[in-house]
Amino acid sequence: MYGLQNRNMTSINLEAVTFLQKWNISTERCVQDQILTKDKLQYLSTICLSSLNLANNHILFIDIAYTQNSTIYNCLVYLYLRGNAFDLQFDIVSVQKIIPDIKLKYVDVSSNQWCGHSPPNNYFDDTLSIALYVILPTTLETIIFDGTNSVVDLKRRITVAVNASNILKNLSISYNENMILEGSVTGLNNLTTLRIEHNGNMSLSESIFDHFPSLKNLYMTGVRLPKQYFQNESIRLFRNLTKLENLDLSSSDLFHLPKHSFRHNRFLKNLLLSYNNFQSILFSMEDVPHLETLDLSYNHIKTLDRDSRTSLDSHAINKLNFTLKLHNNQLSCRCQNINFVLWFKQTDYILNSSYVQCTYENNTLVIFKDIDEEALWHECTGKPAFYIVSSMFALLISAALCSFLLVKHKSQIVVFFHRLFRGVAGLPTRADFRYDVFIGYADKDCDFACMQLRQILEDRFHYRVYIHDRDSELGGSRAISILDGVHNSWKMVLVLSQNFITDEWSRYTMHAVALFAASGLIPKRLVILLDRVNPCEVPDTLLCIADEDTILPIPRPNDDDSWEHLKRLLK
Repeated sequence: MYGLQNRNMTSINLEAVTFLQKWNISTERCVQDQILTKDKLQYLSTICLSSLNLANNHILFIDIAYTQNSTIYNCLVYLYLRGNAFDLQFDIVSVQKIIPDIKLKYVDVSSNQWCGHSPPNNYFDDTLSIALYVILPTTLETIIFDGTNSVVDLKRRITVAVNASNILKNLSISYNENMILEGSVTGLNNLTTLRIEHNGNMSLSESIFDHFPSLKNLYMTGVRLPKQYFQNESIRLFRNLTKLENLDLSSSDLFHLPKHSFRHNRFLKNLLLSYNNFQSILFSMEDVPHLETLDLSYNHIKTLDRDSRTSLDSHAINKLNFTLKLHNNQLSCRCQNINFVLWFKQTDYILNSSYVQCTYENNTLVIFKDIDEEALWHECTGKPAFYIVSSMFALLISAALCSFLLVKHKSQIVVFFHRLFRGVAGLPTRADFRYDVFIGYADKDCDFACMQLRQILEDRFHYRVYIHDRDSELGGSRAISILDGVHNSWKMVLVLSQNFITDEWSRYTMHAVALFAASGLIPKRLVILLDRVNPCEVPDTLLCIADEDTILPIPRPNDDDSWEHLKRLLK
């Protein structure tokens, strides 16, 4: 710097000019090269310099006391010291007796390695609150204190008081691990921008922002607070930030915000909530009437309910330049979200809406602008309409069929309901009949009907049997005899053979039996025995009135089970 003495200069950039290749060099020569003493600063201190960049030079110590009476001390405005290895004794607090008179506007001491020893364990008492008074230059506007990990990880509750004469506007304390911001800070009445971004394992007191009355921009991107922190403390945390205009909570693993989180931030213009886990809009839009940008991109939103859509539409009417960002969500354009899809297509305040994608019915991604609203409407409403119409048509067919059956089987239906609601009262019983069983047969089958079948029914089962050849009146009409036997019998048995079908009197008997059995007053009144030797088909007249289980072949003489089954049918 010898040739530049007593010059007026705008800037000197000495960033990364060291020859050191490693931080942990312990030789005395290397250590001396990392310390800027009075002798090393003798020429630089005589230059009226506005901006000095000494970043990334492994500097351990700067003799700031020497520069107090130098030319550079009175001219320096921008000082860049990031990426060095200052000892703990060099920080904003340690030089508080010297800094106030400097004309600095911008100081960057970020990303320092702080090679000095950490304070002993008992240096601070965790149970006590510590009052710390910091004096800042009255001209200082910006401090960058990122990535230092120096004193911010000491777990204690600190009350920091800053001289009221400062005009600090921008403060950044970002990219720190295990950062503890407990207690409160006073004196920063002119602070407009605060960055506490990408701080891992962070602890934040709910009163930390209480004394920042002019704060307009708060950036908290990528902070790692306890999972329920914002859900429990957001209303209290932002309560005194009444002039806040820009709030960035992106990439902070948020999934929920109370409805009135921003009740006291009515002048909020830009709210950035991207790269979180939100599934809907939870906070009230009515609390932020001046909101111009709502960024919900890169979340887990599938749809917005009707209340959210109505709230957004109302806000957009009152705030014409309002913009909503919804891209890179899990938006669904399936039929159950058809109202959301139609709303999205008709909304003009969604940023880049023509490029936003959604998941369709077959799990394929489509762009909202490529969806045909009318086709989607027909597709989504067609299936339900088809099911409704089909159900109504089936109901109509069933009603017509029931009406037909009601007309055709009116008597049976009346008897059924009569029996259902009144039991068997009023219906005929076995005691009301003179005979238990009427046997109808063809003349050629007389031997089986009058001898074998009759004998079993009377002798074994003790039934009262009517056979017209035996029980009809002498000289009487055969037709009247047959009708009299059918009318006075509890059950009727027809021996059905080929002879029965061809015999004229048998056909008469069949029609008489069908006439009385069709009334339905006596269940299973007709039993049909089919001849095994001379079989025939059951006539339609009998099929209409006989139950399936009452049509059976003639039991064999020694088949006791079949005869017992016949006995049960004739009870």
